Amino acid sequence: MGGTQDIIDGYIHLSTREQIMESAARHRTGEHGLLMLAVEKMEIFGALRWEVSRKGALFPHCYGPLPFAAVVWTAPLSVGPDNRHIFPRMSE
Repeated sequence: MGGTQDIIDGYIHLSTREQIMESAARHRTGEHGLLMLAVEKMEIFGALRWEVSRKGALFPHCYGPLPFAAVVWTAPLSVGPDNRHIFPRMSE
């Protein structure tokens, strides 16, 4: 499962390390209670598809359930005074 837009679209929207900050700013600015998940792509290999976004970038999408075993770590995202999320340091 995922968020409302994931349910509508039929897949879980994912972002790479390089995409996550812009994605959050574009789609979730000011939204409280978010939890960032780092996912091991090999755990969702069969369900993972890379698809072109509206602006031509490739984004990962998960077409299936996201198994708990795929989650490497989690971190809550707090919202700063500018309504943008404060991201943890992301390890390799």
